[in-house]
Amino acid sequence: MSTIYITGLRGFIGTNLALKLKKKKFKVKEFKPSLLKEKNFSKDILVHLGQSSNSNSIHKKDDLKFIKKLKEKNFLHYVYISSIKVYEKNILNKNIKNYIHLKKQSEKSFDFNKTTILRCCNVYGIGQKKPTLLSTIINQLQKKEKLYLDNFSNMIDYLWIGDLTDLILKTIKLKKNGIFDLSSQKKYSVKQICKKIIKLKKLSKIKLYEKKINITKPVKLNYSKTINEFSWIPKTSLDKGLKKLLNEKK
Repeated sequence: MSTIYITGLRGFIGTNLALKLKKKKFKVKEFKPSLLKEKNFSKDILVHLGQSSNSNSIHKKDDLKFIKKLKEKNFLHYVYISSIKVYEKNILNKNIKNYIHLKKQSEKSFDFNKTTILRCCNVYGIGQKKPTLLSTIINQLQKKEKLYLDNFSNMIDYLWIGDLTDLILKTIKLKKNGIFDLSSQKKYSVKQICKKIIKLKKLSKIKLYEKKINITKPVKLNYSKTINEFSWIPKTSLDKGLKKLLNEKK
């Protein structure tokens, strides 16, 4: 059986993926830079998660060089987690613009004949440490009766971490090449998400205030290809996921 190497194994997605793979009796190892000295991994699979969130030019070059070296290691198959943000246009925020460019360049750096690229929407779940919209809402509700957020009308697609790791497991087994969009198949506005959390927390006197308005145009995804190729459908609705998240934070 192939060994599954994971870059970024200690991150949010990596830890959840490693747990799932080990439950399925896969041999899992963290891929560290020191392993680049090894000759060959032709019988093994690499899941590349360990990409820097710092999108400045120096880190971008380092990330792309690292992918080039990974490619030279001749893995049996590669799985790369990209982002649906690559579809966004006319971005004004410099950091987001750089992030999108990095993801596009990273995708091109892999060998399409032996790589599954998953363009993922917003992933959430228990144990997520980096600040997100959901954590911002929950933290504000713990302290105040007023909630201040930007862009109430923006539509967001949230995917539960367990649904993502289910799909990655399928990609490891099937080794299908190509680019695949990931979606929960249902988007909610920022305001709708706020109201869902308020309802689940049984709060009644919360007032919502919109600070800035900068509407992001929704992108169109071809998630039917992902469903058909991998027989994969997300199982966890946003309501169900939020309940799990809120119960964990009690």
